[in-house]
Amino acid sequence: PILYCKIVLKEPLGNIGWQKGNVSAGVLASIVSIILAGAIVIGLALTFPAFDEQYIFPVSVETNFFWFILYELVLVTFMVLLYEVFFRGLVQTLWLRMFGVKSIVIQAVLFASLIYVGQDISWQGAPLLIFCPFAGIIAYRAQSIWYSIVASWTFLFLTDVFFIVFH
Repeated sequence: PILYCKIVLKEPLGNIGWQKGNVSAGVLASIVSIILAGAIVIGLALTFPAFDEQYIFPVSVETNFFWFILYELVLVTFMVLLYEVFFRGLVQTLWLRMFGVKSIVIQAVLFASLIYVGQDISWQGAPLLIFCPFAGIIAYRAQSIWYSIVASWTFLFLTDVFFIVFH
């Protein structure tokens, strides 16, 4: 998406949310979103035992702190960057900007559709689906994807910690 924006579209990276944005709106939206999404995950985990049972990690990640940190810093970070730059940056901020607030819903539906087509609708993908609209709200309010990147990573990290402890 970054190369597409710069080379093909010849647009500044600010058009995909690659700028500082509104700090106070970004931080506030991030904090509120992490709390609300975290409450949803905890509620689902307590209500549906299958969520806890099917939200699994590789054995080395679950039993070794070093591998857990490496997993979070490498794999989760890469996944968050990929999703945020594409869905919140390119799709929501650049392509759907004319739709205003509706762009949040449209990108969330597109994201859920991609997960569905990839046949990964499972409890493992639930945190991504739960936080997708929140990340869209954060990017929209802050006018920057940096806050949604940090918030998404933080939410997924806390979700992973919760499930490792909850198991």
